[in-house]
Amino acid sequence: MITATLDTNILRDALEQERDGHEVARRLLVLQASGKCDLRITTRVDADIPPGQLRDDIQRIEVLHRPRLGAPFRIDYSAVGSPDSLASDDDAHLGDELMALLFPGADPERRKHRARVADVDHLIAHKRSGRDVFVTRDGGVLGKAEVLKARHGIIVMASTEFLASFQ
Repeated sequence: MITATLDTNILRDALEQERDGHEVARRLLVLQASGKCDLRITTRVDADIPPGQLRDDIQRIEVLHRPRLGAPFRIDYSAVGSPDSLASDDDAHLGDELMALLFPGADPERRKHRARVADVDHLIAHKRSGRDVFVTRDGGVLGKAEVLKARHGIIVMASTEFLASFQ
């Protein structure tokens, strides 16, 4: 069975009918429900979704009730008792490499930095867990798919490409 990690944007697509990826995301969740693949998310989904109605709505998605993939433990992101764990030297090195690859010249003082750290942590959690495919609609991540595979063994696919692999 193919194992995949879903980026948070796929969850938003599943809920918000006006988003371009809505139908594809809904079909991915049907694949999961039918047992054709194993979809999971990381603990960083909460960092990506602000508190409010959207976060409440996302909690209804079945894939969220499966065990989440743990990321490196961060004081301002992680919760005690979560699947997050202390980062190894390899995790820290991978995080630095991914940040430089995906967000060259990123300024930690900018408001977007928290989301960038969460994006990197999604990929670290995916790799740590030995999952097959990271599924996203993030153009920046998809644009680095070949480099991510060659340098880090992380296979990244667009949601449409992942869905098409089942047909």
